[in-house]
Amino acid sequence: MGLGRFVKRTAKYKKKHLLSLEIIIYSWQSVHWIELLRTQRKNYRHRYKL
Repeated sequence: MGLGRFVKRTAKYKKKHLLSLEIIIYSWQSVHWIELLRTQRKNYRHRYKL
């Protein structure tokens, strides 16, 4: 929905805002991985009743 507009905008301002975009993507990925690890740990704890 707003993603196509976002991609066009990033293409337009690529050189200027590439670093900030990478930071945003990196932080989002790290948050995603933290959530994934957290859920895995919960499952592990539940499975082995720790």
